[in-house]
Formats: sequence, C-alpha cells, structure tokens
Amino acid sequence: VKGALKGALVQQAASQQAKGAIKGALKGALVQQAASQQAKGAVKGALKGALVQQAASQQAKGAIKGALKGALVQQAASQQAKGAVKGALKGALVQQAASQQAKGAIKGALKGALVQQAASQQAKGAIKGALKGALVQQAASQQAKGAIKGALKGALVQQAASQQAKGAVKGALKGALVQQAASQQAKGAIKGALKGALVQQAASQQAKG
Repeated sequence: VKGALKGALVQQAASQQAKGAIKGALKGALVQQAASQQAKGAVKGALKGALVQQAASQQAKGAIKGALKGALVQQAASQQAKGAVKGALKGALVQQAASQQAKGAIKGALKGALVQQAASQQAKGAIKGALKGALVQQAASQQAKGAIKGALKGALVQQAASQQAKGAVKGALKGALVQQAASQQAKGAIKGALKGALVQQAASQQAKG
C-alpha cells in the first residue's frame, strides 16, 4: 500500500510538472505569437514608410520637371525680350538716320535762303524765321538723342522729332520759294525802273532837241 501511495504521489508530482511545462510551453507560444504580430506590424510600417517615400520621390520629380519647364519658359521669354530690345534699338537708329537726313535738308534750305538774302533785303525776315526753326529743330534733335537711350520711348520721341524736322524742312523750303518770288518781283521792279529811266532820258533828249 505504501509503495502504491508513493507511486501515486510520484505520478501526481510528475503530472504537476507536466502541467507546469505545458503552461510554460503555452506561455512561450503566446510570447512568440505576440512577437510575430509585432514583426508583422513592423513590416507593414516599413512598407507603408517605403510607399510614402516613393510618393514623395514622385512629387519631387514632378516639382523638378515643373521647375525645369518654368526655366525654359523664362529663357524663351528672355530671348523674346532681347529680340524686342534689338528691334527697338534698330528702329531708333533708323529714326536717327532720318533725323540726320532732315538736318542735311535744313542746311541746304538755309544755304539757299542765304543766297537769296544777297538778292533781296526782304529775305532777312524769312531767314530769321528759318534760323529760328533750325534752332528749335536742333533742340528737338538733342532731346531725341537722349530719348534713344530709353529704346522704345526714345524711338517714339525720335519719331516725333523726325516729324517736326519734316515740317521744318517744308517751312524752310516754302520760305525759300517765297524769297525767290520776292527776288523775282525785285528784279521786275528794277527792270521797270530802268525802263522808266530810259524813257525819261529819251524824252529829255527829245526836249533838248
């Protein structure tokens, strides 16, 4: 009986140890399961982070493409601006050349007016008007030179100066024609006076006879 009881106690103790071992094994399995769940969560987080980084990289690429496109558009706009400036400067130079031609025409008209002055005293008034117009034209030309530096604005001012120069040339030429007509009238008057003097001289000779 003692041997049987002792054997029963040994079995009971072995059973208790087996239960403890089973509990330990189950606990270890739960710990492993929890660790596995944590590992899965970490993997999901890592994948999510990688996707976020990939999306950020795509956005960065798009931003770089947009920046490059904007830079090309700016470069094209800069080229167009350079072309416009060149065109404006070219137009200003053409206007300057037209102004120089107008100055030459004014000088020729004034020279003709001075020749007319030798033929008629009445031409002095017209010459003074022509000289005054020439001085006004010179002042307008000086203003036009300063305006050329402003490119487009200078071109418009130069155009206005060129128009004034054309008007001054017309006025000077008109004055020269008036002077020429006055000179013709003076010549006619001189011829008439000489003819009258000859008639008087002939009458005087006849009276003496």
